[in-house]
Amino acid sequence: MDHTSMRKVESALQSHDMFQLMCEGADLVSSVWQPFLKSVGRWNLEVAGLGVKQTQATLQLSRDLARCRTPGDVASANIRYWEAMTSQFAVSSQRLAATAARTVAQAGDAETEVVTLRVKARDRDLIVIPDQSETLDRKVA
Repeated sequence: MDHTSMRKVESALQSHDMFQLMCEGADLVSSVWQPFLKSVGRWNLEVAGLGVKQTQATLQLSRDLARCRTPGDVASANIRYWEAMTSQFAVSSQRLAATAARTVAQAGDAETEVVTLRVKARDRDLIVIPDQSETLDRKVA
């Protein structure tokens, strides 16, 4: 193995340590932010579910209004629509509040769950010294 290929291998080992440190840092960040991001996902799913339920209630209102014959039927269809909307909103708001409460509780626990990084002791610093067996031929002009 010549001298240039050995130098590339040693520099690859040094960059390996840097990438290892970066990956461990990413693991630490993900362990700290995991409860928050999990609650954001729950929040988004709940809001999407509420949107679907309210869309279904709106479609039901349009079907009910198409079948109405008297002004009383129109009023009762609107009452059913607003009762469905408010009940769905009440249930979803309770679930969203529970999600926020879980997030706050998990944030307090996250301090104990943080993964500590391993302290990697360096054996020595590496200095690349050219091989003494190689002699450079210099010519003076």
